Amino acid sequence: MRDIEGDELEQVIAPYIAVKEDVDVLDGLIDNTSKSALDIKKMAVDIAAKVINEEGLISDALVEQHFKKLHLKFRSSAREKREDRINQVMRSEPIEYLKDVTTRIQELADRIPVLIKDSKFDSAKFKFQAKKTSKAVTALQDALKRAFDE
Repeated sequence: MRDIEGDELEQVIAPYIAVKEDVDVLDGLIDNTSKSALDIKKMAVDIAAKVINEEGLISDALVEQHFKKLHLKFRSSAREKREDRINQVMRSEPIEYLKDVTTRIQELADRIPVLIKDSKFDSAKFKFQAKKTSKAVTALQDALKRAFDE
C-alpha cells in the first residue's frame, strides 16, 4: 500500500500524478481545466484502504491519523488558491472601477450640450454636483501624487 503521508501536499499526491509536469494539484477541483493529471480515484482507494480496520469497519482513529491530515492539507492549499484569486480581483478592481468612471464621465461630458438645451434639466443641481465630482477627482490626484511620489 502506498504511503499517503508527508509534510507537503505535493509530497502526498506525488504518487498519484499521472504525468510528471508542472501541475497544480487542485486545478481539477477548483479551476476549469480540461483534464486533471491527478488520479483522484486511485488516491481515494488508497485512503479508504488506510482507514478500514481488521474487522472491515472504518476506524475513527485511522481516519484521524490519515484522512484528516490529508483533508487539512487540501483545505489549506485550496484556501491559499482562493485567497490568491481574491487578491488578484482586489488588485484589478480599482482599475476597472476607474475605467468605468472615466467612460461614464466622458459620456456625460458629451451629453452636456444636449442637456443644457432641455428646459426641464436642473442645471444648478448639475453644476453643484459637478463641483463635488471635480473636488473628488482632485482629491484622487493628490492621493496618487502622495502615494507615487514618496
